[in-house]
Amino acid sequence: MKYFLGAIAGLILLWLFSVFIVQPFAIPSNSMEPALSTGDRILVNKTAYRSRPITRGDVVVFDGVDSFSRQSGEFVKRVIGIAGDRVVCCTDSGNLSVNGSEIQEDSYLFPGDSPSEIEFDAYHARHGSSAQELRVNVPISLRGDAGDRSGQAANAVAIARFPMQVAGQSAVELMNQAHELVAKWRSEPAMRLADPLAEVSWFVPIPMLASVARASDITTSNVPGPPIPIYLAGSRMIAVYPLVATIGAAVNVTMVTYDSKAFIGVSTDDRAIGDHVDLMHDLRAGFHAVTLAGDTL
Repeated sequence: MKYFLGAIAGLILLWLFSVFIVQPFAIPSNSMEPALSTGDRILVNKTAYRSRPITRGDVVVFDGVDSFSRQSGEFVKRVIGIAGDRVVCCTDSGNLSVNGSEIQEDSYLFPGDSPSEIEFDAYHARHGSSAQELRVNVPISLRGDAGDRSGQAANAVAIARFPMQVAGQSAVELMNQAHELVAKWRSEPAMRLADPLAEVSWFVPIPMLASVARASDITTSNVPGPPIPIYLAGSRMIAVYPLVATIGAAVNVTMVTYDSKAFIGVSTDDRAIGDHVDLMHDLRAGFHAVTLAGDTL
């Protein structure tokens, strides 16, 4: 009996060791060759990042659901960029660059292999243009504003339009800048003059209105939705995707929360956005970078 109990204790210790400290994995494909080949077995230290952050060049194992795959499964990959980095493929010499610095990957790529079969970069740069700033439209909620004496404080929204610096900004810097700009405009007293100005706009010459209503690059908003599931005719609603008019901008990106999840809708002006696939690729990459940087925001 004591040998049986010893075996059980050993299995429990092995299970605890595997769950919390070191876990074995088998390499399922050739995507990491020549460093790792199909069928190789590795031991992963699950405590490594408790004492230090992920750094470029690390080989990591992660759950790739919704980023690499729609289904569950672990992936083994090498870290090229971390949150806020700008990774571009490819330079004139065929290499990746990170934050403008070309990186050499000869030690873990087969001779002659390209780091990527698809070129990627920020949307504007890939299309041969540059953007130092974006002209942004943001609906600003005035609900509950004590300074609103119009009797509409319970349901009032005004549109703020402001330039936002984007060149050379990391994901963290962009998010912090957006927070500061929206907070500034939300406290701007002139926002409460939107309704009175709308009333007198009928008397303003059309050319003057047209000069004021200049085109913008992006309209963006977030709308808090129901935090609990909603049922329609007995069927549970599983998703909500907001598709909103561009409101004079090239792109409208709106997020709605529902049942503890966030859903994002994207509408575009076809005359301004010629490559929707590229735009969606860059938007996904941007949201992914913001998600990774979440703890630092």
